[in-house]
Amino acid sequence: MHNPILRTAVCFLVLATAIVGTFVLSSYVSATTSRPAARQSWGTAPQSATLPRPDAYCAARVQLAPERVAGNAVANHTVPPRGTKLRLGPWRLQDPVMARNFAKVTGNFKGTTDEILEWAACKWGWDQNALKAQAVAESTWNQREAGDRDAHGFESWCILQVKVARPAPPTNDNAWGGYPWVSRSTAFCADLMAAWLRSVYTGHSYMGRSVYNNFWGTVSAWQSGYNSGVDGYVREVQYYLRHQTWRTL
Repeated sequence: MHNPILRTAVCFLVLATAIVGTFVLSSYVSATTSRPAARQSWGTAPQSATLPRPDAYCAARVQLAPERVAGNAVANHTVPPRGTKLRLGPWRLQDPVMARNFAKVTGNFKGTTDEILEWAACKWGWDQNALKAQAVAESTWNQREAGDRDAHGFESWCILQVKVARPAPPTNDNAWGGYPWVSRSTAFCADLMAAWLRSVYTGHSYMGRSVYNNFWGTVSAWQSGYNSGVDGYVREVQYYLRHQTWRTL
């Protein structure tokens, strides 16, 4: 979530008592060592698609790519350990489908930044290049990015700027939005954000069907907390998508 003023709305719309979710993580998967014969273009899966796709299924189909941002290397190879308590908080209370989707967020992948974003897009049926363009808009592909600072500290973290806690600073005891793992693991950050996008796109959030089947409305909602149409944020993402700006980082 990119705009520090508009994004505050998201927190107030969904803020509730933080709920701690515990999920069992499997052994990590990584991109296959042989390059796929042709680039897979995932596009946006229809609402009827069975998602998420298995972690290993998507890992085997990721197009191998070089690392563009060396500073992401540690987080790109960090996965939440088995049995980690992933604090996802009130986001899970918006809708039963969103809760089920979030229960399947694992961050269970290691690779380059390109590969991680493609893996998350595959898993949740999202356009991989659009997800990469959002990563440019949110952080210029910097997994260590922290934003939306107020008197209590930073609220948004990681390559896709997931909002984590308000008003208290995010700690292991009070965090929601997956902190601290959104800051530690690029794959967890991307997995969580893509699960949110899929939930909103299929009408399973506090916004209901107001964003149903509306791709750019869903992108807009990530920034503002509601579908504000083709606003400045959406146009920024569209520009990066059109020019594939991440290729020149």
